[in-house]
Amino acid sequence: MHRRVILIGSVLAGLVAGMTTTLQGQPGLPAADFVILKCADLTPSNVRLAIIVVETAAEAESVRRMLESGAPFEALASQHSTHPTAVTGGEFGRFSVADLRPEFRAALSGVKPGSYTQVFAVPKPTVPRDWPEGLPLPGARLKSVEMALGRSYSAATLAADGSSTMTELTYPFGVRLRIHESRGLGFMEFTGPWRWPIFGIRPDDPLPASVFDMFPRTGRFIRGVFVGVPEHPNWFIDVDDRIDAVTRLLYVDRDIYGNLTGIPKGP
Repeated sequence: MHRRVILIGSVLAGLVAGMTTTLQGQPGLPAADFVILKCADLTPSNVRLAIIVVETAAEAESVRRMLESGAPFEALASQHSTHPTAVTGGEFGRFSVADLRPEFRAALSGVKPGSYTQVFAVPKPTVPRDWPEGLPLPGARLKSVEMALGRSYSAATLAADGSSTMTELTYPFGVRLRIHESRGLGFMEFTGPWRWPIFGIRPDDPLPASVFDMFPRTGRFIRGVFVGVPEHPNWFIDVDDRIDAVTRLLYVDRDIYGNLTGIPKGP
């Protein structure tokens, strides 16, 4: 397979700035997400959670009023939540109570199994410029990934370099991750069910002309092109495509998975 490295830096950054994709850590954007949790199977040490995340307090209160009127949590998560678990009705997974972030633990205080919390705000982290919302950062540890995307995944342990290992997580909403035991997250793949924009491009979206024009004019993309991620010199996106639509997006950290076939070895 022919592979070509294209570092597009500021051009891609300009493309992102001109789209409607919500990015974290940007001036003028909301500083917090507004969250409602549904609590199930609660014990003193563990809890199973579903989650709804929206961008404004007003929208969150509207969703909570619908819950109080009898609307199913799962349906409201699918319709309103910006969290990737929206495609699975908000199912977030089972967590140790001790592992939950403080805002979650406080919101769950006094909530009975089968019920849901009041609306509460969770500050958005400061992330590098133009990093897509909701994605784990390169180098993220497993607990950080779980708190961002939940624990509703299947897991496998795979061999890595030398005698080390990596954990592969496959989420039902169309995300596959590999997390190295010592170096953290180094591989993210987004498949068909993934519903939220990655640099403004979703699976099966028509490709913007400004992106298409960066590739050789052969009438179609080269299959397996690597595109550089702005301000992340070790990260590349593998765009695996048809003539006019993205079908797969794969982020790979060259430092962690540089020995994989086709991953660029130089800047």
